[in-house]
Amino acid sequence: MPNYHYASTRKGNREFWTRQVQAYHLSGLSQKEFCQKNGLIYTSFGYWKRRLERSAKAEGIEFVEIDVAAVAENSAAITLSVGKLDIRIHNDASPEMVRWILKELGA
Repeated sequence: MPNYHYASTRKGNREFWTRQVQAYHLSGLSQKEFCQKNGLIYTSFGYWKRRLERSAKAEGIEFVEIDVAAVAENSAAITLSVGKLDIRIHNDASPEMVRWILKELGA
């Protein structure tokens, strides 16, 4: 039986689904597998994924897929390439710092 954890407010819903879509992009799973593994309704996930990605694209933000298998488990950092710029982010960087970097770069 799926374990549904949807928020009761619009803001909470958006935050919940944003976290789910981000986790999906990092999971390496298909949408169907990700939903099954996380107790999510497939059609609801698809709706929110499209909605958030359209919204992000309108704001100039783009989700990118990361090949998780290519990143070593004990990796000290990940390198993001934005145009001609390579950015190395260590695994102890806070989510707020990563968001700030991406926002400043307009990524």
